[in-house]
Amino acid sequence: MKRKYIYMIIAILLTAGGFIMLTKIKDMASLYDSDHKFKKNITLEKLRTVESKHGPLIRVTYSHGGGMQGDTNYTELYRDKDGKPLMRTSVAGMHHYPLFVHEYTADEEVFTALRELIDRDNLPVWEDLPMSEFMALDAPSTIIEMYFDDSELGGRRLVSSRINYDYEIPEGGYDILKHFVDTLHSYIDPGKLTDAYFNVNGEKVITGRDIVNTDEEIEAILSGYWNMRLAKDNMLISNYGLRETLDFRRQQDDGYTDAVFSVGEIVHEPYEDSGCGWYVTLKDEEDNDWVLYIENLRMVLRRTDGSQTCIFEREA
Repeated sequence: MKRKYIYMIIAILLTAGGFIMLTKIKDMASLYDSDHKFKKNITLEKLRTVESKHGPLIRVTYSHGGGMQGDTNYTELYRDKDGKPLMRTSVAGMHHYPLFVHEYTADEEVFTALRELIDRDNLPVWEDLPMSEFMALDAPSTIIEMYFDDSELGGRRLVSSRINYDYEIPEGGYDILKHFVDTLHSYIDPGKLTDAYFNVNGEKVITGRDIVNTDEEIEAILSGYWNMRLAKDNMLISNYGLRETLDFRRQQDDGYTDAVFSVGEIVHEPYEDSGCGWYVTLKDEEDNDWVLYIENLRMVLRRTDGSQTCIFEREA
């Protein structure tokens, strides 16, 4: 008799469990459309309920750009072959400008902080959000990618999940993504810079007194948005390569003026005490002689009589 009751209890439990499981499956199914994308009205609360399991976080990338100008803004968190956390940023204001790259060491804490945000809002499942119907084809794109090692869970050693800002992001979702990206960038420490260089067509390019650069490399690394910011004297140039003239825009107390320099030749030897193996000869509108070169990733415009030196930072 007791055995009969035991069988009855087991049957009831199995039936109840099956009902709960079936209900859960139906609830999950109701979140998706026929293309296995989330329905457009899904909320952040519902996204957090979707089952998602991943192993250790091993890489995160953030990219923004590719619009009409073809600009690039790229940040990567990754590990080297020994598992040490590293970060890299790459920026360029237009598609034909070389990338300006900075590499840093990073703290393990950055992986911990990002993983907490990923798990809190279940970010890996966001890749199943549908594309927006209102995305502009010539607008820049913004993408976050997260990479996991799922081998401990029986999966692959490298599994990625992508969030495109052109998805139908639920209400409040952009604030979550902004906080995630701000957290990533907050761990970039200028004091932990290990390398900085130009990337020209996939090749690392640096300058130095004993380094030989080709004319093509020189023209490429002079391209970009360069700015000299001083208290009462700002000077900038948006430049691509070397043409007949270089046109600088100068802002002083009395407004804007143009400083136009005629381009002469590239001389493949250091100019006096500079830390660059080449220089470009220039003449201003008053026929004064100047030189231009790259030193420590800064563009130096220098009058040959020693009376004036302008140092420009590459901004994009």
